[in-house]
Amino acid sequence: MTIGIPIYNGSNYLKAALSSILEQDHEHLEILIADNASTDDSLAIVSAVADGDPRVRILGSDTNRGAAWNYNRLVDEASGEYFKWAAHDDVCLPNYVSSCVGVLQTRPEVVLTYPQTSIIDSEGLVVKDYDENLRLDIQGDIKRGASMLWNIGLCNAVFGVVRTASLRDTKMIQPFDSSDVALLAEIAIRGRVVQVDGRSFLRRRHKADSRAANQTTAEVSEWFSPHAARGRTGPLLTAYMKIPRSWSANLWSRATAMAMFATVGTVTELRWHRRRRRRIKKQGNLR
Repeated sequence: MTIGIPIYNGSNYLKAALSSILEQDHEHLEILIADNASTDDSLAIVSAVADGDPRVRILGSDTNRGAAWNYNRLVDEASGEYFKWAAHDDVCLPNYVSSCVGVLQTRPEVVLTYPQTSIIDSEGLVVKDYDENLRLDIQGDIKRGASMLWNIGLCNAVFGVVRTASLRDTKMIQPFDSSDVALLAEIAIRGRVVQVDGRSFLRRRHKADSRAANQTTAEVSEWFSPHAARGRTGPLLTAYMKIPRSWSANLWSRATAMAMFATVGTVTELRWHRRRRRRIKKQGNLR
């Protein structure tokens, strides 16, 4: 089992996140940390951890090449049968990995598992419980894809535990805004996705997190990659339409999936834009 932690200037919450990973009760962990040319104390913090724990290995970089590249190289370097991304500011309770791996070991039809989520603030206090209700433990590949698109919110499932081979068979994190949504859509049509009972994922929301710190679509695109296509909807809908091409299903299923992504994807994007306009208007932020 491999846990990959991508970091860039994450020293504010990094120690808490690392401690929660090191305290996982699942045995035989490989912990990879990819530093994307941090300019703060992040590299010193993880180096101190790696010196005292043989499970930890650091991947460095002299240049910040964007989050998509940093996330994906962790998958390329992973040696575990299962893989999980872990953010530098979130906290995972000790049974996070073991509860998810247990499902994957007993249910071969499941590709990805993730636990229930609670939202914590900058001080680590629980603000609220959060449920996306993705409803992806169902038969019907295309139904799963549609349900994911319709119900996706904070993309908590992207931090779940996935079969490494299945993840490598996707396009992983692509260099555009919200490509994690496209990744989950691609996973959903390939196999079942199961939410595990128990709120062992504490997702931190704070003023410096990637979404709060990057307000405009251009800023978010830049976070994903310095060379990302600007905007969200165009690249995301294009990515949806490419998913069926690499899907190992018959021609009719691929055509049906393409029609589903075109219709449901467009509707959900229109809904997202309406919500975003309402939020901007409420905040008085017209950037």
